[in-house]
Amino acid sequence: MIGASAGGLGLASHLLRREARVQVTVIETQPSRCRRLRRGEFAALLSAEMGPLPLGPLHLIEALERHAGRLHVAETTCLSVAATPQGVAARAADGTTYLGRAAVLAFALQPPAPTAPPRGEATSIRALRLDPVDLPLGTGAAALVRALRTLVRQAGDRGVGLDEAVAGLRLSAPALWHDLPDEARERLLRHGRRAWERVLGGDATGPATRRDAPRPKALLRDLVVRGLLLPRATGLAVAPGAADRLFAGHPADLMPYAAPRLLDLDAACAWLAGRVALAGRVGEGAVAPAEAREDAALRCGR
Repeated sequence: MIGASAGGLGLASHLLRREARVQVTVIETQPSRCRRLRRGEFAALLSAEMGPLPLGPLHLIEALERHAGRLHVAETTCLSVAATPQGVAARAADGTTYLGRAAVLAFALQPPAPTAPPRGEATSIRALRLDPVDLPLGTGAAALVRALRTLVRQAGDRGVGLDEAVAGLRLSAPALWHDLPDEARERLLRHGRRAWERVLGGDATGPATRRDAPRPKALLRDLVVRGLLLPRATGLAVAPGAADRLFAGHPADLMPYAAPRLLDLDAACAWLAGRVALAGRVGEGAVAPAEAREDAALRCGR
């Protein structure tokens, strides 16, 4: 895990809870954040980026505290990441090479916004549980918006409140977003921000980004040179050939239209944890079964 951002901590929480033997190494440059990680100040680190946390027990933090023995902190800078037959190798500035099943870039791949958006209130809410077969996966942008509006209307006909229906859709937003064809995603990035915001209740300005965080420019250049990241019109993106070893774990890259709320972070990290866990079980050059890919993509916020 390269970077101790809120997205990185949320993903680490889901990975540690999913697999009893998995170990997560967080490579973080800032000494202050490393000290807080070692002291177990997970709630403070999350709230600093996501805003006030709910008063009740929070399963993201509970999992980090319970499995802290399998969460390792490396206070150094990651200089490069390369693919290996078994996964990835991350080379750090202190001369250490970390071998792992996969690498997660837990920082924003895109430049930070000029101004930080207002943070949403991170409160516990009721969310409609959607059956995976009801989700309009694999459709275009226009068909997706029509289908989501229909789901909201049908929920209202059954007496389900609008807030509860929209919360259920937002829990499935990572799967919906990442199942879109590349062309549809680029059209939504260019033209669909307001429509996505109206349907899913997000914030038009996107997630908050820590502008004081150092930008790992050398690492990004290395990943581009190695072909693991590809420049696109919307910014950098993980190359298709590296998608089973390299992942992006920042909310801005997971869910470009999500509001900076804990609900969105939890749903996005749950989705990505399924992808990372699945990648570790797929052999070199193998393709995961369609049922397994669908199961990983739909395991959101559960």
